Amino acid sequence: MTTYRIRFRARSSEPLPADVAGRLTQAVGDMPSAESLEVAYSDLEAGTVESAFVIDVATDKMVDAARDGSRLAKESLWSAGIDAKLIELSVIRSGS
Repeated sequence: MTTYRIRFRARSSEPLPADVAGRLTQAVGDMPSAESLEVAYSDLEAGTVESAFVIDVATDKMVDAARDGSRLAKESLWSAGIDAKLIELSVIRSGS
């Protein structure tokens, strides 16, 4: 297994609710296949939210980590009830 840190940012075309960061923090924390790294952040004026988590990938391929990380980021947004599109995804392999 290889561990990857995934950081993502998403933008909504609709105004975001004031509690959006808390909802995303909870959604990321509830994902069984990922470990939440920090409290989510939101910029209500810009309509963006961001968060980060760690995942283990069976292969040592960054493309697999990017695919899985993107899917989990989208699922966490959906689970938090946030209608937003990913605009940034960072995939970093943990040193080992």
